[in-house]
Amino acid sequence: MKKNILLFLLFTLLWGCNDKPGIPTEPDKKLRVFPNLVQDEVFINVSNQDGEELTLHVFDTFGKTLFESTISSSQAFAGFRLSLGDKPKGQYQTILRSTKTSINQNFIKI
Repeated sequence: MKKNILLFLLFTLLWGCNDKPGIPTEPDKKLRVFPNLVQDEVFINVSNQDGEELTLHVFDTFGKTLFESTISSSQAFAGFRLSLGDKPKGQYQTILRSTKTSINQNFIKI
């Protein structure tokens, strides 16, 4: 009996599931914002691998929308270049939204 329990525990430990059910380990939509420390321009790349309509928002430190764009379901990749030369220093937030998920990434204007 003890041998069976030990074998069961060993088997469960070695071949057990490490992923949480229903939660994807890597999103289908990828958001890349660079550089992280911005002086004048920030570049935003969006990869839409699952063909879903996406909305990209960029907010300033006070929550005001600086930029908004819709990426169609037929568009697999979108690239944006935003000029922030006249904007105040501080932390900005980029949000990529679909009907199912939301991906956030921050950058700082110095």
